[in-house]
Amino acid sequence: MFAVTLLLFTLLIALATKATASTKAQLKHREHRQLHTLHADRGTLRFCRNHPRARVFCTARRLRFTRARIGWTTRELAETRALLNPYRVPAWFRAQAECIYSHESGGYGWHADTGNGYRTGLQFLPSTWLRAGGSLDRFANASVAEIVYRAWVITGHGRTWHEWSTAGMCGLA
Repeated sequence: MFAVTLLLFTLLIALATKATASTKAQLKHREHRQLHTLHADRGTLRFCRNHPRARVFCTARRLRFTRARIGWTTRELAETRALLNPYRVPAWFRAQAECIYSHESGGYGWHADTGNGYRTGLQFLPSTWLRAGGSLDRFANASVAEIVYRAWVITGHGRTWHEWSTAGMCGLA
């Protein structure tokens, strides 16, 4: 009896995780649907503001619902995009990281191991990498997007580059 219960429980967990797991194609499709919904809802609000016969169609209830759905869809879209690209940072921060990289790496590239305990193009210590949420398994061969994202976390989402001594050369100190 216990074995049957355990088997059913394992099967239930397997089905539940399979149902919630999303492939990249499914996420892209979800993003497309959410963008379509946002476009349609914003068009509805534009219609209600500008069309001379909008009084019949645009009730207060419809407008409240449309505004609420724009809020929901915007949040869902942000979550979907975060799943598609977990290491997303703003472009202005990426430019700052490129400047720091040009002064820190010494021409060794984004996967530099200079032999002084620091690694990656931004010269992270292993302890700093761990503090940023990275794992030591991926420390030596992390993608450039992940390296920049870990810097984003360490800088407090772009507030201060005090961890890097070369920040003054980039005008970031």
